[in-house]
Amino acid sequence: MDIRHHLFVVLKESIVCFGLALILPLFVFYTTGIFIKSFPNPQSYSIPNYNQRIQQAADDEEKKNLYTHQMQLRNAYVKHIEEHSQAFFFFSLFMGICFIIAGLFISNIGVKSGLILGAILTIFQGYFFYWFYLTETLRFLSLLIGLIILFGVGHLKVAHQPAERE
Repeated sequence: MDIRHHLFVVLKESIVCFGLALILPLFVFYTTGIFIKSFPNPQSYSIPNYNQRIQQAADDEEKKNLYTHQMQLRNAYVKHIEEHSQAFFFFSLFMGICFIIAGLFISNIGVKSGLILGAILTIFQGYFFYWFYLTETLRFLSLLIGLIILFGVGHLKVAHQPAERE
């Protein structure tokens, strides 16, 4: 096989691999926002011109009411972020596992590698957004399951690869 042809094939497979790896996490992120739970808009969770209204409040009772209402909106915003993060975490975990399994059955090395790398990045992205809300036990169990799945996939693919001829 000509070395230039071999380099071209490797380059083409690498581009496909990294392209898939970069696009899959974005795809899952925006799919979550469209079909599951949208990311909250911070402006819809605050009193318009809050600082100005607090300064112009006639008495302490009005200031207290404004402050209480602003804190209620802020708490609703934090709750909405947590709900979005949770939905995104579980959806990205599900999609990541699906991408890994799909990668097992693809024969093209660029697509296979891209799916598996994209799946890992997708799962990482889900953890990144939801890590703060996870309990220690759930962190441990989900990471343990992830390691087992990746080890199993790696072992299956490496152990059953036919030896290349020189």
